Amino acid sequence: IEKMGWQDLNWLEDVHMGYEESRPAVFDRNINGWVTVPEDIDLPDNQQDRDMIARELLIKFQMSDRHPLADLRKAYAKF
Repeated sequence: IEKMGWQDLNWLEDVHMGYEESRPAVFDRNINGWVTVPEDIDLPDNQQDRDMIARELLIKFQMSDRHPLADLRKAYAKF
């Protein structure tokens, strides 16, 4: 939470698995776009479990250097 500058993780309740061009994906509000789920991940039939996977993938992507905002974070971080 501290690394990303988040106040809390309550916003994760609104994250759900969706579909982009018939591929499983999760919507990242920070980049206003869909992040597709890697094809090698087997998704469960249960929607609640799918949403948990979506939340985990979204957090990992947002914390990775591959996230488009990573360059901004590096450029403008004070510490």
